[in-house]
Amino acid sequence: MPKGMAVDREAITSAVKLRDMIRQLEVGLADLRGQGRAVFELLRLRDRVAEEVASLREEGVPLRPEETRLETVDGILTRKTSAMVWELRSMGGLAGARKVEKPPEERWWWYLDLYQAERQRKTVLRTAIIIAGVVMLVLVVNLVLDRFFGLSPQEKAARNYTGVGEQYLARGDVDRAIAEYERGVAVMPSMGDAQVMLGTLYELRGKGDDAQKARAAFSAAEATHTDLVEYLLTRARAYESVGQLGKALGRANDALALAPDSPQAYLMRGGIYESQGDLPHAYPDYERSAELAQAQGQDTVYVLAKMRLGMLMQRGPGTQPTPTP
Repeated sequence: MPKGMAVDREAITSAVKLRDMIRQLEVGLADLRGQGRAVFELLRLRDRVAEEVASLREEGVPLRPEETRLETVDGILTRKTSAMVWELRSMGGLAGARKVEKPPEERWWWYLDLYQAERQRKTVLRTAIIIAGVVMLVLVVNLVLDRFFGLSPQEKAARNYTGVGEQYLARGDVDRAIAEYERGVAVMPSMGDAQVMLGTLYELRGKGDDAQKARAAFSAAEATHTDLVEYLLTRARAYESVGQLGKALGRANDALALAPDSPQAYLMRGGIYESQGDLPHAYPDYERSAELAQAQGQDTVYVLAKMRLGMLMQRGPGTQPTPTP
């Protein structure tokens, strides 16, 4: 039998094996209820799929149909993070599973709970504001700050004002949002993130002496930051939150000019590109963020960057940069 034919048959057999494993994942993830520790084995199966894909790629086997199915599987994994954590509760959720398996960081599916926690951290306060209203917001914020952060009465008062300001901003009432942020920084001028948002809102309104007020707020904010890169990223986040993506991109670029090895800055810029719909530029920024975060031991940033990469890949062709001839 010719050598090439033997290799081809081996590749075909391996591809069939890969398709069978993907099918097992599809079936197993269809309904996780009551599976318990079997979810742990599904994650291990995803590991074996990754190894098989890497091996076949090295052999030059075309895998586009299998990769498309795998992207769908990964999307299901992402959406069902809470269900997986619940089913693995007997071993301490995904965190407990990681202690047992000790997966490498590139196996991002073992770290989905970290990504979910980061997303929840960013949305829970705004959701509480919308649902509960101003009065309930003040009560909830006070409770959280008392219980978890032990902030001083001055800090809590300042955060209450800025929390109400966020509610007004969510409603599109910039004037009232500014008024609340002004009260917040009057109580606590050293609250740098509030000063940044106040300056951003002054720029957004653009009335009378707002430009001068914005410069003063940004100057006060910068004085509270010992790290200029973090200050620039804070400004980028503020601009992004009010939809001024061009200015947000400018501050992210400024941060990268000062710290070209900052995984947080690449993650920030990638997110801005994604918000602009510029996916071919978002993709390499997420890749670079993941590489730098892994090298620097920043696990949370690494997981976030890998997850966003995975989500971009699920959006199909056109998300990745066109190779230069």
